Amino acid sequence: MDWTAAERRCDPNTVPGRAYNAVRALAVARARQPSLGASAPTATLSSDDQLLTYRRGAPGRRPVFVAVNVGATPRRLDLAAITAAGIAHPAHLHSTTGSLDIVDGRIELPGCAFVWIGDTQPSSERYVPEALR
Repeated sequence: MDWTAAERRCDPNTVPGRAYNAVRALAVARARQPSLGASAPTATLSSDDQLLTYRRGAPGRRPVFVAVNVGATPRRLDLAAITAAGIAHPAHLHSTTGSLDIVDGRIELPGCAFVWIGDTQPSSERYVPEALR
């Protein structure tokens, strides 16, 4: 263990400090979302060489839509994909960039980035996965 690096975790001007704060913020954001808990069901919505999208959530809880861009180039995702996942009023929960960037009805997701999207209003409709429709 590099104890010198570990001590720098409290200094936001160092790489260890920025990494530590990012992981800590991620853990706090996840703890605030019951739909991201270990027992919440996950449905993979789409996957290609660069972009993975999935939905987390249990019945009676607000779902969370997740998009992960593992490639180096930016990707765009239509808001229709989020609506189809049962999220009618998208809201930023947590992300690499710190915001939900929507341009012309699409989410802009930079390379090597992720976003968690929740719903600002409870849905009166029950979500049914496409495979079961």
